[in-house]
This record gives sequence, structure tokens and C-alpha cells, in this order.
Amino acid sequence: PGDKITGKVLVRYPDGSTEEIPVTVTVGEQDKDDYTPKYEDGTGKPGSKVEIPLTEENGKKIPDGTTFESDQPGVIDVDKDGKVTVTIPEESNPGDKITGKITVTYPDGSTEEIPVTVTVGEQDKDIYTPKYEDGNGKPGSKVEIPLTEENGKKIPDGTTFESDQPGVIDVDKDGKVTVTIPEGAKPGDKITGKITVTYPDGSTEEIPVTVTVTSNANYEDTKTTMDNGDKSNDSQNVLPNTGTESNATLASLGLLGMLGGLGLVARKKKED
Repeated sequence: PGDKITGKVLVRYPDGSTEEIPVTVTVGEQDKDDYTPKYEDGTGKPGSKVEIPLTEENGKKIPDGTTFESDQPGVIDVDKDGKVTVTIPEESNPGDKITGKITVTYPDGSTEEIPVTVTVGEQDKDIYTPKYEDGNGKPGSKVEIPLTEENGKKIPDGTTFESDQPGVIDVDKDGKVTVTIPEGAKPGDKITGKITVTYPDGSTEEIPVTVTVTSNANYEDTKTTMDNGDKSNDSQNVLPNTGTESNATLASLGLLGMLGGLGLVARKKKED
């Protein structure tokens, strides 16, 4: 650009006269030098697609007839307007970068390569920490436990929940679980299960649920009650026996006293 191409053109007129006319052509910029297309860096989660439009650094319109080609079709795709779609592999880890280049070919035939960079971000399952506090309840009761987030974050809309034990551990659309404790459960038994949480980005995780069975306040130990009743009856039966034995003893002592008295009278008469 800026070079000058010069020459002369010989002009011959009808009357036979001639003259030379100087010609000068200055080399201008190619399209690739006149435009500065670019792609902003993008971010996305594993398994997602990230779209990045083509922009021009100085706000110029890229000329009609410009074509675009990706060096990684299937991973980085580009449409006729230059917009790229980057597909992040499922197995990507947070912090990984997907890079590539788009070759831009202008109407004048000049070309240039534009870099594309997408950084893999965290999945929803890495951002949120849902949990259920341990619960407890009596046999035959229902125990409700709300879903909480360890750091106080709001679980995103569109998140779904599924129990591995429906009918025993049920979960509603907001993640609240209801645990039904069987009538025959014993104090100390534990009812455990898992709730699968599926986030809007498709990532999943399992949250444990634990409910411990406590003693039933209305439960009576019938054996103890019966034993106590028997002991009471025994006590009532002993008292009459004790009274009978005492009366018999007194009667015996009285009889001996009478016999002793008669003996003394007889001895006195004999002496007289």
C-alpha cells in the first residue's frame, strides 16, 4: 500500500499530432488491511454450545462476499455471516480452553486468520451444594425435610429432583422430601435414600437423605405393666396371711396362759 505505478499513454489525434499523457496509480490497502474482524473470548460449561458473533473492531461493516472457514469443523463451526458456534466436549474440565482459527477471505482475495478462544467454566453441580439435614420421627409418622443450600445460594429455576425410593422417600418440585416411617420400624432404625438433582445445564448429583426412628411416646411396655399388676396382687394376698398367722400366735399364747394358771391352782390345793 502506498506504492505508485507510473507510465505514459501516447495520444494520437486525427490531425496526426501526438502527445504523451502521464498515468499514475497508487497502490491502496487490501481488504484485509482495511478491516479488523474479531471474536470476543467466550465461556461455557461442559457439553454446552457457545455462540460468538463476528464483530469489527472499528464498527465497520464487513464487505458482502466475504467468506469464512474454520480450522476445526465440528468443534468450532462458522456460518456465512461469520458467527461461530463452539461445542464444548462433555469430558472437559473447568479451566480448559478450546482454541481455533477462522480464515476470512475478502472479495479482493486477501485473507486473514481470526483467533477463537472459549474457556470451560464450572457446571451447576460444581457451583451449588444442596443438602438435607438428618431427620427423625416415630413409627407410622411422616417426616418432612426441606432442601437447603450449604452457602445460602438459590438453586436455579428448572432444577428437577428424583427419589430412588418413591413411596418411602418422596420429593416435590421444590426439592422438599417427605419420608414415611413404617409402622413396624424400631427405635434406632435408619431410613436412608438418595435424591438425584438435575440442573438446567444437564449436570447431576445425588444428595443423601437420612431419618432415624425414635421411640413412640404412646407406646406402652405391656410386660412391665403386667408384672407390676402381679406384684400388686401378691402384696394384697400376703396381708391376710400375715393377719391369720398373728391371730393364731395370740390364741396359742392365751391357751398356754390358761393351762399355766390351772397348774398353779392345783399345786396350791395339794399343799393345803
